[in-house]
Amino acid sequence: MFVFTKKLPDGKFIRSHKTGHLIHEPSIGVCEIAFQTNNYRDALFTEHSIQFPEQLFAAVAKRRSEYLCGRLAAQTLLHEKQIYAQITQSTDGAPIWPGGWLGSISHTDHCAIAVIAPQNKRCILGIDIENFNPEALDEIAGTIAQESERKRLAKSEIDYNIALHIAFSAKESLYKALYPQVRQIFGFESAIITDINTHKQTFSIQLTHALTPALPAGFQRTGYYQLDKDKVVTVIY
Repeated sequence: MFVFTKKLPDGKFIRSHKTGHLIHEPSIGVCEIAFQTNNYRDALFTEHSIQFPEQLFAAVAKRRSEYLCGRLAAQTLLHEKQIYAQITQSTDGAPIWPGGWLGSISHTDHCAIAVIAPQNKRCILGIDIENFNPEALDEIAGTIAQESERKRLAKSEIDYNIALHIAFSAKESLYKALYPQVRQIFGFESAIITDINTHKQTFSIQLTHALTPALPAGFQRTGYYQLDKDKVVTVIY
């Protein structure tokens, strides 16, 4: 799904720092950072010129690490475009992107990823990264997908549990892609996975009910997924 073309210096906290683009859409830049929370320190915010938000004052090192690396990944991509504005946070917690740009950020407990794209090229952009956790997802499968949807996943050309992870991540990506337009919380039941294509590594996702006049029931998008040894990444644009 992604091709990484540049590797940046790493260290004790940042174990890997690389940038690239979406293979199928080179205008979408991507940055992935692997980090080690045990080596986190607050001074890293200053060292990387990232504002320390008030929302993190009571947060533990894990949450501070995730936020820092997510913002650093996005900042890295913007700097490549000679854009040096800070990515601030709205009152509802969503990143505020510089004018003319779309972006999305996601993270696990040891990896953060961000994508950006020119706003005049597309209207939505969302990314999600999830660690594989079969037992946890089995427990909430009924929340993630409707019964008919789970049956469809079970009949796909991929292991059911992996398909469930893709569905979970895809719906998170859709949420991040559409939230800037919807501006209200909507759940997993708002969309269904209608197809997973293992050859093209794509999925199709469809809204079950209208979210806005511009996002009616039946609104559909095709996204991409990537499987690694311990995680799944999905992107919708």
